[in-house]
Amino acid sequence: MWEPGETLHVHEGFTPVPAHRDGSDHAAQARLVDYLTRLTGQALPLPSSPLPLFLHLHVQVPREANVLHGYVLETFLTPLFGVRWFTGSRFSLVIGTKGTETPSRLTIGLASSPSASRKGPAGCKATPSVAPASLEWVEELRRALSHAGSVPLPDGPIDLRVQLSCSPARNWVGLWKPVGDAMGPILGYDHSRNPYHPRDDRLVRLEFHRQTDERLVSAVEVEYLWTPVPWGEA
Repeated sequence: MWEPGETLHVHEGFTPVPAHRDGSDHAAQARLVDYLTRLTGQALPLPSSPLPLFLHLHVQVPREANVLHGYVLETFLTPLFGVRWFTGSRFSLVIGTKGTETPSRLTIGLASSPSASRKGPAGCKATPSVAPASLEWVEELRRALSHAGSVPLPDGPIDLRVQLSCSPARNWVGLWKPVGDAMGPILGYDHSRNPYHPRDDRLVRLEFHRQTDERLVSAVEVEYLWTPVPWGEA
């Protein structure tokens, strides 16, 4: 998996805004667009070199009680990428973290070569046989995770790394939410008991790693690695 390398840009002094899945909230959407315009304007244009990049967004949570309740990291990361914002294919490593002490910060830099030595204590690898990001694809991932052993994890914060191996032409950012939606067997489920609504606010560090493989024309290989974080270290 990839590691952060040389830092090229750091921006602080802002309040991250998450995506709002309810498209009818026009005021929230306007706030998100204004936030993205200002934040990405601080870092664009990206370096012209084709070298792979990393992005790390840290979200400061105002109260300790909110660290594991709300503030879903994927909803802060996904909006940063799009036609008007950052180009997802330029990045091989995207990290989200949250906590109460460190101010919110956006860091962009060069991603260093993948390291085979960084492995977590538990994980799961799957290559669903159906169309990526479809509900059937999510369900195949969910079933694979349900057989991973020792699940769901006990209550508490979790660090998660997800490696996505796919065609260079695939929009890997579009896979992030479906990959997370499958994680109920590991994280448990929210009060709705919907099988695709995991307790993903338990994730205090979320890493997405991209590996490209020309042979994976339509398939996507997904590898999850998770690590429970002791209370007080989140």
